[in-house]
Amino acid sequence: MDSARYFICLVTCLLICQFAAAQDMPHEELTRECETCHAFDSFKEVSFEHSSTDFTLIGRHNKVNCASCHSLKDFSQIDSACVSCHRDIHEAKLGPNCDRCHTPNGWGIFNIEDIHLESSFPLMGRHAQVDCQGCHKSLPRGDLSFNTTRCVECHEKHYLEVQAPNHVAGGFPTDCQECHQMNSWRPALMTSHDAFFPIFSGTHDGEWDECANCHTDPASFQIFNCLTCHEHKRDRMDASHQGISGYTYNSLDCLICHPTGEKQQYVAHDAEYFPIFSSAHSGVWDGCYNCHTVVGDRSQVSCLECHEQATASSVHTGITSYSWETSACLTCHPDGTGGEYPAHDAEYFPIYSGNHAGVWMACATCHTDPNNRSVYDCFACHEQAPIDIVHQGMLSYVYESTTCFSCHPVGVREDYPEHDGAFFPIYTGGHSGVWSDCSDCHTDPNDRAVFTCITCHNQPTVDGVHVGIPGYLYSSNSCFSCHPTGDPGEYLVHDGTYFPIYSGNHAGVWTACATCHIDPNNRSVYDCLACHEQAPIDIVHQGMLSYVYESTTCMTCHPSGAVTDYLEHDGALFPIYSGNHTGVWADCATCHIDPNNRAVFDCLVCHEQGTTDGDHTGIPGYQYESNSCYDCHPTGDGGQFTLHDALYFPIYSGTHNAPWASCSTCHTDMNDATVFSCYFGCHRHNESRSFNDHFGVSGYVWDSYACYSCHPTGVAH
Repeated sequence: MDSARYFICLVTCLLICQFAAAQDMPHEELTRECETCHAFDSFKEVSFEHSSTDFTLIGRHNKVNCASCHSLKDFSQIDSACVSCHRDIHEAKLGPNCDRCHTPNGWGIFNIEDIHLESSFPLMGRHAQVDCQGCHKSLPRGDLSFNTTRCVECHEKHYLEVQAPNHVAGGFPTDCQECHQMNSWRPALMTSHDAFFPIFSGTHDGEWDECANCHTDPASFQIFNCLTCHEHKRDRMDASHQGISGYTYNSLDCLICHPTGEKQQYVAHDAEYFPIFSSAHSGVWDGCYNCHTVVGDRSQVSCLECHEQATASSVHTGITSYSWETSACLTCHPDGTGGEYPAHDAEYFPIYSGNHAGVWMACATCHTDPNNRSVYDCFACHEQAPIDIVHQGMLSYVYESTTCFSCHPVGVREDYPEHDGAFFPIYTGGHSGVWSDCSDCHTDPNDRAVFTCITCHNQPTVDGVHVGIPGYLYSSNSCFSCHPTGDPGEYLVHDGTYFPIYSGNHAGVWTACATCHIDPNNRSVYDCLACHEQAPIDIVHQGMLSYVYESTTCMTCHPSGAVTDYLEHDGALFPIYSGNHTGVWADCATCHIDPNNRAVFDCLVCHEQGTTDGDHTGIPGYQYESNSCYDCHPTGDGGQFTLHDALYFPIYSGTHNAPWASCSTCHTDMNDATVFSCYFGCHRHNESRSFNDHFGVSGYVWDSYACYSCHPTGVAH
């Protein structure tokens, strides 16, 4: 069956070829078999797989007659370039490559966005929807190139015509892209505006439609109005700003307080009242009402909405005057910072000033017992090893917090107050303030008993100051021996060895050795006359024996510097340092009332006449006069009535010499010297003994006048 069919087909093909050969052949050059293009039924039905060539037919090329492109004589003679078939309406100004813009689907169907991507002006936004001739006016002929991409070249009309805002009057730039996007003229994005006031960010972003919403005067964009928006009604704004100093319902004031348009930016609040935008309260509140709970009165404030009583009371345990009350909170925490207990410095210990300022984080740093603030600890910061070294050799030192506080009540490390009294003055006297640390003097950190003076006091200077001082050595121990308080000139043996300069009249009247010792190379040379001028000194010493205005003479008479030491006075003139007058006068002027004549003296300043007259009753020649006093009392001793022996009765000679003490021993009546007694106070004159002595003597009686009659010279027989 199959063999029969094959035979029939073969015969048929041979017949056709024979018929075709009998027809006119249109193809002169043909390398393919006829059946490649033609069907068996008819030559007119042509079907060729063009994809087998170098030019695949797509789009509109699929519908074109073969003869439109090919010569039937020779199919191979064809150019694949578009211009070989199509006339260039662009007049060869765009080049020969039509496929840069066109596709086989049709002349008017092409991807304008992709084409523009290869240019300096990619199409974006609304530009992608614009007809090419909207910009390229010469289409379809001519050159499509554009000399500029500046917006104003196409949109100058829009720039000139727009009134809200008027771009010309407002001086807007012609670079449209600075404000406008390519999707639409609106919304305009004048992003530089945010530098003045945020309208594209913050709370005002999207809350306006055009510039005129805020800039109500088209002639000046410096004029703005905040009060046209529905939120900015006068009654609402007044309530929101109640109590805020400087508030007025005015746009300029709005900008001053709200420079970014954000709510609650009352920046003066921190400085004027309380920090809420800085410090501990920054960001922990939502609105004024968090603290200002009374709507109509901003002066009312509450801290207790956030700070619970239990927590606050625990934190403030032991703090005097604490109460869980807003005014108390503000008193101790004026800036809202924790731990601001300003009374602590004065009442207990400086923590906001001095060495401890800023070195602690919270009360618990020192107060380790939260239930008892009287408990404190210094050792969380101060380790024992370095502290022991620093305090080595100090009396009563113990590594214990209360001891720290005893010696450092203000936290200053140099406050070892016992040093002055126990060892050497470093907080007072000449060494106060001239050192910065213990190591300045104590050079051995392991032995505080070791000290040095010569780090500061250089030898040439010190040697010069001590010239002539016996026993001087340039040694720290020698320094301390002579200067136990560190004061200059404290040569303590000077008073006992040479002359009192730290005691007596000369104490404190000199400033340096050179005040008296004028020769720095010879301390044996001294001068009294630099201080004691001659004129007053001559007057004071007028009439004194051997007086010369010369320093050695001064020293001879005043070996201790005392003004009253005129030692020759007793022997040469009158006893004033011995006898009855020693210690009863204060100055030469007490007796010598004429400062220009020491020969003049006065006894009557001290000896009053009434008493003196009574003492001298019955004494012949008595006168209440100084020279008379001196005549009878040349040594100042009482009872020196030398005429008594010759005129009345021997009391300075004979048997009565010395056994009496004063006139009253015998003269019992102070107002009548003629009255006398032989019995009063005498050891021999008792009545029984006297009777035995006079036994058998005729006329004997126990009577003083009888005694005197028989014994006118006091002799027994």
